[in-house]
This record gives sequence, structure tokens and C-alpha cells, in this order.
Amino acid sequence: LYDPALLEKPYLIVFTKADLIPPQERNRFLLSGVEVPQLFVSGATHEGLESLLATLRQEVEKHRGTKKLPQAWTP
Repeated sequence: LYDPALLEKPYLIVFTKADLIPPQERNRFLLSGVEVPQLFVSGATHEGLESLLATLRQEVEKHRGTKKLPQAWTP
């Protein structure tokens, strides 16, 4: 089901299976005119996962701020 409110949320583009695409050929997959982070990752080789985590953290901090909200843990 599609919710139009999703268009208002921040996003990034992640290309998976990066281990199957030679690094010199990856630029052809990047979307031009898109001003969001575009990353290549591979679950098999773990390539790009550190960069993905760092980018996710940056994006969350950009939109939410760096201050953590106190909340009680509940199981």
C-alpha cells in the first residue's frame, strides 16, 4: 500500500550486490539529478556497509539532531 506521506520523508538510494559489479562500471548506475546519497553495498563481501551505516547516522542526525531523547527501555 502506498502512502503519499512517504514522499516527505528523507531517503537514500542503496545499490546491492556490489560485488557483482566491477568498481569502474558502477558510475553508470548512479541516477543523475538525484540529490540524495547513492551507495553501493554487498552483503556477501561486506563492502560498503561501514559507509552505509555512517551515511544513515548522518542523515538521521541531520533530520532529527544529535541529541538522544531519554526514554525507558521496555521489553
